[in-house]
Order: sequence, then structure tokens, then C-alpha cells
Amino acid sequence: MARGGGKGGTTKEHKPYISADMSIPEMTLKAVVLGIGLSILMSAANAYLGLYVGMTVSAAIPAAVIFMAILRGLYKVGIFKTATILESNLGKTIAAAGEALAAGVIFTFPALLLMLDEEGQPIWEQLDYFVVLVIAAVGGTIGVLFSITLRRILIIDQQLPYPEGIAAAEVLKAGEGSGKAVLYVFSAFFLGLLFRLATSLETRFGTVSLGLWGSRLGGTFQIGEKTLIHIGTEYSVALLGVGYIIGPNIALMVFTGGFLGWFVVLPIISTVSPDDFLFDPITRVRFFGVGTMLVGGLWTLWTIRAAIKKGISEAMAGIFGKRVDMNTLPRTDRDIPPHISMGMAVILTLPVMGIIWYLSGSILIAIVAGLIVMVAAFVFSAIAGYIAGIVGSSNNPLSGVTIIVIMFTSILLYALGARGVEGMVAVIAVGAVVACAAAIAGDNLQDLKSGYILGSTPWKLQVGLIIGVIAAAAVIAPVVNILHEAYVIGEGLQAPQAFLMMAIVEGIFKGNMDWAMVIAGAVMGVVMIVLIEVKKIKIVIMAVAIGIYLPWLMTTPIMVGGVVKWLVDRRIDKAIRPISPEAPEEVEAEYEAEVETLREEVHNKGILFSSGLIAGEAIMGVLLAALVVAGISIALVEGAPALAGLPVFLYMAFLIGYVAWRDLDQEEVREEHPKLLK
Repeated sequence: MARGGGKGGTTKEHKPYISADMSIPEMTLKAVVLGIGLSILMSAANAYLGLYVGMTVSAAIPAAVIFMAILRGLYKVGIFKTATILESNLGKTIAAAGEALAAGVIFTFPALLLMLDEEGQPIWEQLDYFVVLVIAAVGGTIGVLFSITLRRILIIDQQLPYPEGIAAAEVLKAGEGSGKAVLYVFSAFFLGLLFRLATSLETRFGTVSLGLWGSRLGGTFQIGEKTLIHIGTEYSVALLGVGYIIGPNIALMVFTGGFLGWFVVLPIISTVSPDDFLFDPITRVRFFGVGTMLVGGLWTLWTIRAAIKKGISEAMAGIFGKRVDMNTLPRTDRDIPPHISMGMAVILTLPVMGIIWYLSGSILIAIVAGLIVMVAAFVFSAIAGYIAGIVGSSNNPLSGVTIIVIMFTSILLYALGARGVEGMVAVIAVGAVVACAAAIAGDNLQDLKSGYILGSTPWKLQVGLIIGVIAAAAVIAPVVNILHEAYVIGEGLQAPQAFLMMAIVEGIFKGNMDWAMVIAGAVMGVVMIVLIEVKKIKIVIMAVAIGIYLPWLMTTPIMVGGVVKWLVDRRIDKAIRPISPEAPEEVEAEYEAEVETLREEVHNKGILFSSGLIAGEAIMGVLLAALVVAGISIALVEGAPALAGLPVFLYMAFLIGYVAWRDLDQEEVREEHPKLLK
């Protein structure tokens, strides 16, 4: 976890990579157009990943690498006359908005595809394009506008680290002289594409992909008359990449949750549940995971209560503090003025109220929902912006935030008389606005941190992020609809957070919840809290909860990816010369700092390669879904054996580790760390 929160670094005058008195191309037409294209690509990839596994990863670094590669490549062949680092940063900012917005949408709106009306039919057969467009675009834009007031306080005054922002800036600076980062991402991207294309995708048309090997090894097996167990592995390089990025500790927690849910809870539940019970055993395991997720989300917010208070107070200081004339400031310190950003945010609640009036048919519910949106979006944007500065956007508690908003809104609107389909849809719409705002707020400040380091113009990045939000909002509903028609959300795509939101809303509006399993899962969450507080065991409850919810076939490759990262660390440890026990403290401190630098350099290669695999598989997943919708099959093999894919899958796991540790044997690395490496 990154450390921060003080005013470290403020004793030295900040000198950006491009000084404030320099004027080079930044918000150019090509940067905006390419950024929009990548925003759409990133939103599609993260929509697939989030619905598939319930986790999203920051797109800041891969977006920086991909944009830089495209821009500089077209510059070198003479298509563009310029290719500046500030253009790359602005384009990366637009592109990363697509990833962040996708998280806010897929954690909420797919719940409406899972909820049933009075006749037992899904409330929505597919996402309503206009509703999702307005809610996503407005929610994301509000997140940008609310977080603008925090830039000066959190990035300049407090110097919070914003780890992904720093990493993306360093990638762009490194890219000025080296193409290695580009090679890692693009080679992995195409490997991810090819792997997903070769893996069998079984649909109502039969095998749609090439189908050279089965998609999974194992499944759900029956022991005796009723007892079920679920064991095996999915062949997914995206999940391998997720496991490497989150690391062995979190991967182990996800896997442990999977073992608990599918090798302990499922056999017990399948044995004792009556045959005519309302929910089947697998669904009951999901409700067990819902209970744990509820406790985990609430506990996460409780543990960061100091950061929540700090984030809100800093936002209030930014709004009500002394107004600064932007024209008197250097180029690198000019934001969209606070009175404009806050005024626009207030005005943007009107279309949200209009949509909720349209969905619920009640002006009272629309007004109340608008007030909830204003307060909750502001509060949680401030929270997300502050926390992203400490632990990064990928670790922001977006699920916990959305749980709180959904529960509060459900109870309040139900008390005000909202009922049935209209009330449930209105609740999800409110949750979606806040989720999009919180996701984008953290992302905005990461990008502004990159801009602070590189010397970008803040207001241009803020406008760029709004452009990226609108571009992603325009395509996210069709992407989710294509994925739903091809894979079926809730079946082929597990959508853990959407199932959780559905369970909460239906539980309040219809009483349609397996309370026994939810309470049992909540008790498990409380037990973990006791272990954290009393035994001081480090547990991330939400990671365990997601593992319980996801099929064990999906937690296995995540664990394999985590093990690969653990093995890379062991390889690094073996390559390092041990320091003398008699070394002075200052020498030991320098040694530890150099070891940490080396470790980050090695792991960054693995993270870039993993990001490429995730993006490649996700994009091919969307393309294959489009083939399913079009009724097109490109299968070469029907019914390929699952074992055929195992050696390829294991080789891809090895490859992630290899690209990370192989540089330890390179001469240039040894020259850079001559006293450290053996």
C-alpha cells in the first residue's frame, strides 16, 4: 500500500517536466480524437472484466502506453507533425475515463437485468440506452466537477502520492526515450486476443470462437444423492493478469473465499436444502457471499472514516475558501474555476431528476432522489478523491460506497411510497449516478497528479476527462447489451456487484431475499472482523467475499497469477546480494531503498504485460459477443477437450513471470545496480 497524507516534498520547489512558461501542443484535435477512441476501447474492456470477475483495474498505465505508442508511431511515419508528452497525457486522461465510468455502470445497471417483475420476467431485457447515457454522462461529469476543488489541496498542498498517476507520468517520461513499455503491453495484448479467440466459447449457435480447447477444466460435481462441490479452473489469461496485479496476498484471500464458498458452504447447503426450496444451492452460496460483501463494504468504510472526514473537509475548504483568479496563475496551475464547476454540478442534477421522474412516475421521488444525488455524489466524490491519493483508484471502495447509497435510497424511497418496478429502477438510477461520480473523481485526481508532474494545463485535463466520460457513456449500454445477449449476465458473466445490488433492492421492496444465507454470510464477515481486530490478522473482507461469490473455477487462475508474482519476488530475493549485518543504519536504509526500486522495476514489467493480457482477452470477449449477436461462427473445432488448453494456460502463466524476472540477467540492469545484484 502506498503511503502518504503528509506534506512531504513541499520544502522543495516543484519543477514540472514541461515548465509553466513553455507552450507546446497539448489539447490538439488528434489527441482528443485518439483519446475518445481509446476511451471507448477501455470502457468495453473494463465492462467485460468487471462483469466477468467483479474487479476492475486502473487503465492509467496501459492507456498511457497505448496512446503514446499510437501517437509516436503515426508521428514517425509522417502522418502527424507533432507528438508531445502533454498530448499523450491528455489523450491518456480521456482514455482512462472510459475504464472508470465502466465500473460505475456495471456495478449498478445490470441489476435491472437480474431483477424480476410481478410476472417473473426481467425488469429490463436490455439496458435502456437513453437512461444509461444520461445517468452515466451526468454522474461521471459531476465526479469531475466535484473533484476539481480538491486538486490544489490534495495534490499541491498535501502532496498525496496518487500512485497510478505517478506511475503513468513515469511511463510517459520513460517513453520519450524507450519503447520497452510499449513492447510489453502490445505483445501481451495480441497474446490475450489470440488466447481468447482460440478458447472455446459455447453459445446457442454452438462453438463461436476457434474452439481449439475447452474454456475450463472441472465444474460442479454431485457426490451421492444431493451433495455438490465445485472445483477446477477457468482458462483465462485476463484472470491470470488480475492475480498478478493484485498480488499473492489478495489473490490468496479471493481463493480462500472460493474454497469456503464452493468446497465448504455448497456441499453443506446442497445436502440440507429441501428439493422445493425457493433458491437452488448455487444461488444460496451467492447470497452467502452477499452477506459477507455487505459486512465487508460497511467495514471498509468504517476503517477509512478518518480519510472520509478528511476528504469531505478538504472539499468544503476548496469550495468555500478564498477564490483565486485563474488568469493570475501560471499555466500549470489553472483549473476550471470552482464557482463554474460547482454551478455546473448543481445544474446537472436536473436531468437526473428528470430521468428518475420518467422512471418512477413521481415528482416527489424525483425531487428526493435529486437531493440524495447532490449530497451523496459530493460526499463520495470527496472520499474517493482523497482515498485514491493514498491507495490508488483500483483500491477505492466503490462497492462499499454503492452499497450504502443503494440501501439508504431503497429504505427512504420505500418509506415515501415508491413500490414495484418503478421504485426499484429509481433506486438503481440513484446508485448509478453516485457510483459513476465516485469512480471518476478518483480517476480525475490520478490524471491531475500525472499532469502536475509533467506540466500539463489542469483545466485542459479536466475538460478532456469530461469528453472521455461522454464518449464512454455513449457506448457503454450497447456494449453491456451485446455481452448480455452473448454470455447472459448472471450466468456466463457473474456480475457480483450487480447481483449484490439486486439482492439489496429486491430484499427491501419485495422481501425476496434468502435471509438465512445473507445472515450466515454476514456472521462470517463479523468473524473476520474479530480476527482482524483481536488476532491482528490482515484480511481484506471484500476480497474474501468476492471469492465466495465467484465460481471457484474463476478464483483458481487469480490465485495462479498471485503465485507467479510471489515466485518473481523469490527470484528477485535470490538475485540480490545480502547486506552485511554490521552495516550502518544509513547504508541499510540506502540498501532497502535500492531493493524496493529494483522490485518495482521488475514488477512494473509484469504489470504492463498483465495489463496487456487483460485488455486483449476483454476486447476479444466483446468482439466474440458481437459475433454471437450476429449469428456468426468461426469455429474450427467443435467439442475440443479441456485438457488441450492446460499446457497453453500454464505457459501463459509462466510467461508473465518470465517477462518480469528475465531482466535480472540483462547486463544493463546489472550496470544500473552493480552493488545490489549478484
